[in-house]
Amino acid sequence: MRVRPPAMATVFAGLALAGLAVADGGAAPVSLTWDAPPACSDAKTIEAEVQRLLGVSTVSPEKHVVARAKVVSAGRGALRVQLTTDRGAAHGVRTVDAASCRAAAESTALILALTIDPAQVAARGVASGAGAIAAPVPAPVGAPPVERAGPAGAPRSGDAAPGAPPPAASGPPSPSPGGPAAPPSGSVAPPSGASGVTASVAPPSGPGSGAPPLGDAGGANGEPPAPGEPGAAPPASDAAQRGPAAARRSPAPEPPRAGPPPTSIAIAAFGMVDQGSMPSAALGIGGAIAWMSGRARVEAGAASLPASTASVTADGSRGGHFQLAMAQLRVCYDILPAGLFSLSPCAAGEVGSMAATGFGVQAPSSGTALFVAAGPGILGAIRLGDAFALRVTADLGLVFTRAQFVLDQVGAVHQPSVFAGSAALGGEIRF
Repeated sequence: MRVRPPAMATVFAGLALAGLAVADGGAAPVSLTWDAPPACSDAKTIEAEVQRLLGVSTVSPEKHVVARAKVVSAGRGALRVQLTTDRGAAHGVRTVDAASCRAAAESTALILALTIDPAQVAARGVASGAGAIAAPVPAPVGAPPVERAGPAGAPRSGDAAPGAPPPAASGPPSPSPGGPAAPPSGSVAPPSGASGVTASVAPPSGPGSGAPPLGDAGGANGEPPAPGEPGAAPPASDAAQRGPAAARRSPAPEPPRAGPPPTSIAIAAFGMVDQGSMPSAALGIGGAIAWMSGRARVEAGAASLPASTASVTADGSRGGHFQLAMAQLRVCYDILPAGLFSLSPCAAGEVGSMAATGFGVQAPSSGTALFVAAGPGILGAIRLGDAFALRVTADLGLVFTRAQFVLDQVGAVHQPSVFAGSAALGGEIRF
């Protein structure tokens, strides 16, 4: 007799259907890159807390958030979380200060949950501090003790002697005149900061239930122990006395207040073309370093236009060679919301030195002159990742120093225009 293996087509079809079922289930709410000290929580724990706050393990693809968080020291034992989020084309940046690793993790999870679906978080009414990141809650003091098994037939602690009548069943405790009745035996009050929902574990009663007797955990005559005595159940919190209705009325937690806008540094390199400063359109190169805080940007750099020639004769035999080296300053403000693109109007200025050397005469000479210009500009950038961006700038400056260069016995060779314009294209690395 042979056992015929299942057809491979059937196996592949089953796997394909299983893959489709998984694909239709949606995406995880968040994909987190977590850069924190070793003592802090890991990314998986925070992702699980986000799922708990939302009450779901998958969301639609358009709600999926890709997040990056870096936890750094803020001094005096405090921590600072630098959080960036991407949801589709929307890009967000946020900074949160926290007193501990646990607070940093809880704040990050709450911000991510509110970013994904704030209505779902508000509907659930989940209070911060009661999540999976919280410290484990110890077992209630009033729980029945676990007894070791003894020899067969040996009575347990608190059991009635053989032949003795069963103890009389005690009724429910009467409410005290000074306030509400104590919670039933076995009720577990929520930990501090929880949503207020209590879980009651009523002990079985009646003959044949198999429940262990109170034994030493009870008071005299089987009555519940007084508060403060060994074995007494912990007092119920206000939320436990009010019941689940109070938990449903609890307002949704507010997200932590954002700290100061994050700052970063960028180093840029670019090629440029200038018209108006030199005798003709001139190509040059330059670099800059920028400080960015929120939407503001302050940039200082330098540029060089290495060579440009001007002639005063038709055959080009007499004239001068010109060079321009200058320092640049630019102050900009981004007018677009945070995202892949930025567009920043700027105020720009240049201060430099223009040098010229004559040719075609018996005694060629050299000279230099101060060059100063300022005016409006614009800077656009496209992010290609967390650390790199393409940039383009355009400036129009009013030239304040228009020195005239003259060739002896020939005449004027060059004088900068009233207005000078430049455009540059390059890239920058951000830290």
